[in-house]
Amino acid sequence: MAQPENPELLAALTNELGAVSAFVELLQQEQSLLTENQTDKLLVLAEQKSFQAINLNQVAEVRRRLLRNHFPTPPTMPFRHG
Repeated sequence: MAQPENPELLAALTNELGAVSAFVELLQQEQSLLTENQTDKLLVLAEQKSFQAINLNQVAEVRRRLLRNHFPTPPTMPFRHG
């Protein structure tokens, strides 16, 4: 079996996938609470969502940094009229 070219990037993407999945699960719980009119539980869920949103932002920043390091942006070409 071939080894990944960049195991750090693979790990970051795996972490981000987990964070996105956890956030989606919280959104689904929120939707369920709202449809069942269980608004008393929304405050706790909102705190969990805030924590998870911060975590998601952090893992996304790690991914962006790794991608910038692994795939640097090419130099931009000046726009020419003509």
